Amino acid sequence: MRLSLSVLTKLGIIAVIIAVGSAAMAQDNRIVIHLIDGRNGKPISNEHLLVFQGASTEDIKEHRSHLDLQTDANGIAFLPADAMPQIQVWPDWYKICRSASSNSIFSLEEIKKNGAATPNSCGSTTMKLVPNHFYIFARPLSFWEKMRL
Repeated sequence: MRLSLSVLTKLGIIAVIIAVGSAAMAQDNRIVIHLIDGRNGKPISNEHLLVFQGASTEDIKEHRSHLDLQTDANGIAFLPADAMPQIQVWPDWYKICRSASSNSIFSLEEIKKNGAATPNSCGSTTMKLVPNHFYIFARPLSFWEKMRL
């Protein structure tokens, strides 16, 4: 049985459409991390993020698994779709704007469903939560904080 060239062409086009659709769906599952200066609401660009991940809070506290991400010019980094269920994010040379009592471990299920944000104790900037988006408010380390490192 021989297939005509037009049938093969149509099958090839269908295969490409399916592959592109699958890739787009995989990208939609990624968590978008926004690193924001809590003092003024501006994005923090080109910053290294250390993301601890795990199946439980104990995994994260013991630093069993981590990812290295980098924010782009708009202060955005993407968490891969295959990340573990709980995360904790730390930017280099920045202090997260949160109170000592606030939780720093976040559930990916909650972020995917409703979005999430760290508290902003550095200023009045707030963000409207959007599913699949995680907002981290931070400020640059002071001279003395850098000296203690």
